[in-house]
Amino acid sequence: MFFIVLYLISFSPAVEMSGFKEGSEGVISWGWAILQLARMNRLWVLASVCFPVMLAKQWINVMQLLNASMWLAEGDLAMRKKGRIGVSSGKKSC
Repeated sequence: MFFIVLYLISFSPAVEMSGFKEGSEGVISWGWAILQLARMNRLWVLASVCFPVMLAKQWINVMQLLNASMWLAEGDLAMRKKGRIGVSSGKKSC
């Protein structure tokens, strides 16, 4: 969710004075700007709420990756030790 919100924020236009729409009498329409700011604020609030959850999930993923790699390395070492005892080196002599 966090990365989806960041993706949406990246496409949101920056609200500047040049982006305000002018009404029929040349008056700047503040309603459009207020709606844009409200939309951006909701996205930033949502990103702020999702950030700790994303951070915890990434931490758990890294811990799982480290544990799995250690487990595979231990299994590989055990298979190599078992293979060396029961099987010859497999080198062919000329």
